[in-house]
Amino acid sequence: MTIEDVVWIPSYPKSGNTWVHQVLKVAAETHGFPRNASMDAHELEKSAEEIPEFPKVKVSRNGCAVLKTHNQCDATGRAHPSLERLRPVGSIYVRRNPLDVLLSYINFSRIQYFNRKGKGEHYRKGLFRTLLGMKDVPDYQAWRGESLDSLPTKLLDHALDYFSESGMLIPTLSHFGSWLDHNEVWQKAQVDNKLLIYYEDCIQNLEAFSVLGTMFDFSDDEIRTAVRTRNDITNTAREARSGKPDNKIFYNKMTSFYYVKYFSMAAISRFMVRHGDKLESLGYVNLPLH
Repeated sequence: MTIEDVVWIPSYPKSGNTWVHQVLKVAAETHGFPRNASMDAHELEKSAEEIPEFPKVKVSRNGCAVLKTHNQCDATGRAHPSLERLRPVGSIYVRRNPLDVLLSYINFSRIQYFNRKGKGEHYRKGLFRTLLGMKDVPDYQAWRGESLDSLPTKLLDHALDYFSESGMLIPTLSHFGSWLDHNEVWQKAQVDNKLLIYYEDCIQNLEAFSVLGTMFDFSDDEIRTAVRTRNDITNTAREARSGKPDNKIFYNKMTSFYYVKYFSMAAISRFMVRHGDKLESLGYVNLPLH
């Protein structure tokens, strides 16, 4: 069957759409979805791999794809020019508070910087000089060996102040836009079936995933089992000390509101003064300052 429709799982980078898409994939595998099939729109754009049809989609009577993306979308919910033939029939936006997103990205850059060897000065300038305010750029191995716990608060506060003053933009992710623009664009997109999942809700109570049942024909038990199975796989990956060492970095801190341990109270307060009203409009009321 030719795939005609798509349900997007969008998020700003480091916000949790990998988690949501993996839960859905685990649930779908019990209904014949191929285990090795990609659900990443960015990967599929770069390969000749066929887009797999996703089972049990309530919001489409046609062959339907379910794809995660970090791209912004246009007013009709189209997010990838090369996949414009797919009609958006649903979106599951995954939102995470921007302070934790920034920290998670800084941690993730230990992988990204290492994997971008030879990509030029632009990335190094954006990450180290512009975002973190560092005078000396570390080499690949040195940065890979760092952690949020080893970085001085002064550097992290510099990153938060830049993030705040730039409208929540991370310079090395500028192709995805700012955190604020990304959230607002997807919120306004004219897509008939829309879900909003907060990363923090999923951390606090795994039952938050049950809302997926409104868009997919999975039972509550199937979703609970998929969440537990996916978390077991993730914990194994995070604890692995060989094979895929990047997993320990990628799944570093699956927690919420941990920014209070790394940014100074003064820097957090400056951020809240500038963006508090906008954050409240997006569902984040009374974020902790310490």
